[in-house]
Amino acid sequence: MQLKYGFISVDDHVQEVPNLWIDRVEKKFCDRAPRLVTAKDGSQQWILDGKVLLDGRAARAGALMADRNEDPKRWADVPPPAFTPTERLKAMDSASI
Repeated sequence: MQLKYGFISVDDHVQEVPNLWIDRVEKKFCDRAPRLVTAKDGSQQWILDGKVLLDGRAARAGALMADRNEDPKRWADVPPPAFTPTERLKAMDSASI
C-alpha cells in the first residue's frame, strides 16, 4: 500500500526569535521576560527572570548544525530552519518528512 503522505514529525521543536517576548510583554515586565543577552565571553544566552536557560546556549539546534554535538553559541549561528517556518518546511521536505 502506498502512503498518501510522507512521514510526519511529531518531535520537531521551534526556537523563538530573540525579540519575541520583549516586543510583546508589558514594559514593566521586560526585565523578567525571556530575552537573549550577550555574555562576557561574547556568547549569547537566554535569560528568564534572571536565570540562564538552555545551559547558556543561544538555541537548542544541534540537529540542524553541521556538527550535531554543537549547539550555537550566538544567534547569528542559529540555522534559519530553527526559527523560520518556510525554511523549516524546506528542511523537512529535503529529509522526506
